[in-house]
This record gives sequence, C-alpha cells and structure tokens, in this order.
Amino acid sequence: MADRRSPEQSGETGKDSRKKRTIICVGAISAVLLMLLGIWVFRSILTPSSRSSGVKSIAEIALVDAGKVMEAHPDYEELCLLKQQELRLRIEMKEALTPVRAEAPTVSETPFQDSVWQKNAQNIIGTAAEIMRQKKKAAEEYRAATEAEYLAKRDAIDAEYLNAILNIQLKLQNQDNLRLTEEAVNELIARREVLQQERGARQMELAETWESEITAYAEEAVQGSKEALQQEARDSKTALELDAAKKQAEAQARDAAAMEQAVQQSVERQQNRLRIFRNLQDTIKERIELESHMMNDIAGKAAKLAILHHYTLVLSNPAPSLRSRIPWRQDEEDKNTEENTYLPVVGTETADMTEELLAEVKQR
Repeated sequence: MADRRSPEQSGETGKDSRKKRTIICVGAISAVLLMLLGIWVFRSILTPSSRSSGVKSIAEIALVDAGKVMEAHPDYEELCLLKQQELRLRIEMKEALTPVRAEAPTVSETPFQDSVWQKNAQNIIGTAAEIMRQKKKAAEEYRAATEAEYLAKRDAIDAEYLNAILNIQLKLQNQDNLRLTEEAVNELIARREVLQQERGARQMELAETWESEITAYAEEAVQGSKEALQQEARDSKTALELDAAKKQAEAQARDAAAMEQAVQQSVERQQNRLRIFRNLQDTIKERIELESHMMNDIAGKAAKLAILHHYTLVLSNPAPSLRSRIPWRQDEEDKNTEENTYLPVVGTETADMTEELLAEVKQR
C-alpha cells in the first residue's frame, strides 16, 4: 500500500532522523576524547621523566662519567696514595726477584808458590853473586902467588926437550953436509915431532894441574860461604813458605767471610722479598677494598638519583674494564693507566647524570 502521509508528518520524521545522527556523532567524539584523555593520563603516570633539567624526557638510560666522579670522592686522594705505594712495591718486588748467585771463592796456591820461589831466588842469586866474586878473587890471588912456580916448571920441561930438538934441527939443516939419506932425514923429523908432542903434552898437563889447583883453592876459600848460603836458602825458603801459607790462610779466611756475608745477604734478600710480597698483598687488598667502598658509595648515590628520575639503567662512561680489576698481571706497569682502567661507552638518546652525581658525592 502506498504511504499517504501528509507533508507535516513527513517533515517531523526528517527532523527526528537528523537529531539521532547528531547524538551518535557527539557520542563517538566524546568516546574518542575520553580514550585520548585516558592515554594521556596513562603516559603521564607511567612514562619516566628527567627532572634534573626540568624538561621531560623519554630516556630510560643515563650515563655517568666514572672518572670524574671517582676523582671527586673524598677518599680519592687516599686511593691515589695506595696506588702509588702499590706501584713502588711492585718495582721493589721486581728488583728483589732478580737472582743473585753466591759462589764459594777459590784461592789458588800458584801466586803464593810463585811468590816464595821469586823471593827465595832473589836471595840466592844475590848471595851467590857475592860468593862468585869471592871465589874469583881467591883464584886471582892464588894464581898470582903460584904463577912464578908454574912458569919455572914449564921452563924446566921445555929445557928437557930443548937440546934434543935443537940437535935434530941442526942435523936436518946440515943434512947435505952430513950426507944423510932420505930415510935418516924422515927418522929425524919423526923423532922431532915425537919430542915436541911429549913436551906439549907435559906442559898441557902442568897447566891443567895448575888451573885445577887454582880452582880447588878458590872453591875451598868459599866453601864455608857456600854452605852458609845453602843453609840460608833453606831457612829462607822455609820462612817464605810459612809466610806464604799464612797469607794464603788469611786470603781463605777473607774469602770465607765474604762467602758468609754473601749467604747472609742472600738470606736477607729472601726475607726482604717476603716482606715486600706481604706488604704488596696488603696494599692490593686495601686498595681493592677502598675502590669497592668508593664504587659502592657512588653506586648507591646513583641509584638514588635513578629512582628520582625514573631511570631503569645507569651506565658508567667510561666503564671500568674487567682487566683493571685483576690484582695480579704480567703487565703491572701498565695496569693503572687510564686506557687500561676504563673503556668508553657509547649511548644514543641517553641522559647525562654526571653533574648531579658529582654534587651528591661532594656533599659528603
């Protein structure tokens, strides 16, 4: 059936429809606004903010310059003194660990024996030279005293053969006048040579006898001196040997004392090493405890600031390296350098809490 409403009724129906649509739109807008308001309230309550600068921040991580904060700590000066003491003890320990060998000295007998021989030889040579002068003088005196007698004996021997040799010489010179045969001449020549040889042999024997007498006389003249020299040499050698033995014993005693001193020094060196080692251990322990105390103190103050600013994580920049926390390492000289103690930390959209933490640490 056809809708036969009047124009007045149709107008009223259109107004109702627009009114309903308007109410729906207002309700939707109100719901969106309420949802946005709820989100804003939720973010305002739960989202962390940075109050240090008075400006809101969405950062949840903060960085702190650990080096500056440590330097500002009241115990930092004491920590530096401990580090200096630790470094000094490490240097002393390194020097004390250098090995020192104490070897027993050996005293050679050769220098002392050579000394005895040289001194004894000097004494003997000097006295022997004097005896030789005495012997030579005695020989000259005896020669001068007996030379005339010797010459007389020599002339007597010469005279015994002179006439026989002269007769043979005359016959040979007058062999033509005497009508001597060649055989006779040869016999005379042979006889003359025999006589000359006999004369020469007797004169040679006489000279040798005389020289022997001179030597014997000179030897007898210095016999007492030679015996005295021999006895003196024996006595001198004995005295020198005793003196050398005494000096050798003194040298051995000095060397033994030096060895004992070296051993004592070695014992003292070991005791000193032990003392340095214990002092170093105590210093390292005290330094680590002080560092831990300072770090715990700084960490506590950083945690308080983190709570105030709603930071979920606070990092040290630069951060202490694990290597720097090892008490004993081979490269001890480089241990406390800045590059080995701290390592850099790089962050993005992070807040810097160093100044606030410095202020907190300085308040103590």
